[in-house]
Amino acid sequence: MDRTVAVIGGSGFVGRAIVEMLAREGARVIVLCRNAERAKFLKTMGVVGQVTPVAGNATAAGRDMATT
Repeated sequence: MDRTVAVIGGSGFVGRAIVEMLAREGARVIVLCRNAERAKFLKTMGVVGQVTPVAGNATAAGRDMATT
């Protein structure tokens, strides 16, 4: 696992397929999702510690960025 990739919305239909593909290619995958508990199934797509669901809100995080 020499690369780490972040996927936003990884527990949805398309995101799930992306997480699975990245894990199959050997990447370490950090998955931002609204509810990490409900996204635990993603952990089974890789070896132990390869796929990590993290609860968060990308929209709220974007509000903190300065706009110019």
